Amino acid sequence: MPELDFHERPVLRSPDLLMGFSGWPNAGEVSSGTVSFLKRSLKAKHLATISPDGFYDFTKDRPTARISAGRLRENRLPRNEFFYARSEAWDRDLLLFSGVEPNLRWNEFCGLVVETALEMGVRAIFTLGGTYDYVPHWMEPQVMAVYSDEAAEQLTAGLERHVRPADYDGPVSIHTMLMVKGREAGLPVVGLWGRAPVYLQTGNVKINLYLVEMLKRMSGFDLDTSELAGQIEEMDGHIKELVAGNPRLKKYVDDLAREYRGRESGSGADAVRTETDNSEGRGKVIPFEQFFHRDDD
Repeated sequence: MPELDFHERPVLRSPDLLMGFSGWPNAGEVSSGTVSFLKRSLKAKHLATISPDGFYDFTKDRPTARISAGRLRENRLPRNEFFYARSEAWDRDLLLFSGVEPNLRWNEFCGLVVETALEMGVRAIFTLGGTYDYVPHWMEPQVMAVYSDEAAEQLTAGLERHVRPADYDGPVSIHTMLMVKGREAGLPVVGLWGRAPVYLQTGNVKINLYLVEMLKRMSGFDLDTSELAGQIEEMDGHIKELVAGNPRLKKYVDDLAREYRGRESGSGADAVRTETDNSEGRGKVIPFEQFFHRDDD
């Protein structure tokens, strides 16, 4: 695997691989934010890096740089990295992947990921994603699941209240190709998609926390999540300020609240209007002005 550079090769105990990507599958920073929290909180160690050459169209998504006083100080390319965390208190270890959804050669990219997983003795892969939807921010987060096979579906047994199977037909993300490659290799893959409110296009720590707690139960690791819980109160305060300062947004949120109250009481429609009532959805990012000027239908 010449495009994969190992920093070290530890012996791990049947780890699960938890994957997050920035880019199209990252509405509300659900994907990148969850893995970032896990990596930092578990003090995960660097395992390996996938070279970005050949996987990105740099004329479409430009690399960035920092220049100071006429000198090039830093050149920033997309980073795709594996990390690992382990503890004697856990039944199994963890592998984490933090990356940027590639533009090119998805088959080869996902092949590298699956080969690495097999080499490290991975039990299962969990991909984490976020999709924008017409859901209110105050309700319990909703998570949709996509499974590569029956073995993958068994991994969420007992979590039926927290996750439901997705129904979808449309454009897909790198998650789907990972599922295809995992199935070919006999490696179960579960895609977990948090539904983020369409009117909040920044980090959604409430869904991050929800996914972390689910992953703790499925993979059997322990982690203090009080940091995320504390950030939820701060996020709710910012949302209140945002809504109070924008009459059009306030009207939308109030209408959404009435719709949900009607559904819960049985007097409303069977389902609220959705933009992406599925796993991977249409139009991952809806610009704020476009959101307000959309057709009433």
